[in-house]
Amino acid sequence: MTSRTLRQTIRQQRRALTRDAAEFCAEQMAQHLFKHPLIVRSHRIAAYLAADGEMDPAPLVELLWSAGKQVYLPVLAPF
Repeated sequence: MTSRTLRQTIRQQRRALTRDAAEFCAEQMAQHLFKHPLIVRSHRIAAYLAADGEMDPAPLVELLWSAGKQVYLPVLAPF
């Protein structure tokens, strides 16, 4: 399998998730990553805005904010 077909397959699988399943996965990801040593040690963390079925980082961002960490998102221009 080429990397292009692998990306397409993964994208299709993400899009096939129900809303509830995607939200559950995002919560699980947040809980898991929040305990990671790199996250625990960091004070400033970059995040992304989910698009095209990507995992929503919002639950993780909420946890980071509650821990007093600064979260940076990309600037999109033009708006």
